[in-house]
Amino acid sequence: IALLTCVSVSAQLNIDSLRQQYKTKTMKVNNGIVIDGYRISKMEVQNLMTVSPEALSYYKLYVKNNKPAVILPLIGLAASITGIFINNDNRTTRLILIFSGGAVSGLGSIFKAIASHHLHNAVWTYNRDVLYPVK
Repeated sequence: IALLTCVSVSAQLNIDSLRQQYKTKTMKVNNGIVIDGYRISKMEVQNLMTVSPEALSYYKLYVKNNKPAVILPLIGLAASITGIFINNDNRTTRLILIFSGGAVSGLGSIFKAIASHHLHNAVWTYNRDVLYPVK
């Protein structure tokens, strides 16, 4: 009975230790990256990603795809607004600007989805490598 109790207590301590590590060391995506309830900057995220080369490569893909995801919707919005306020005599130009603005914004949404996928992969890989380091 004493041996069974010792094994049970040891297992519980290991589970509690893993839970504590999960709470304090892992990243979560929540309007940015959060660790232990605190939002961290992009530079800190990139520095932390160096723990795992695989996570760092996913994070670099996220950064690469996030730039057009931010810029393209702004360009599309500007084109659409320009199309709305252009002179009524240029109806064809007006429609081309409005529809092309919508298409450019849609392309930005595709880049945003790809970037989000890479960010989630980076965070998942980082968390895996922090909790279960390869020895």
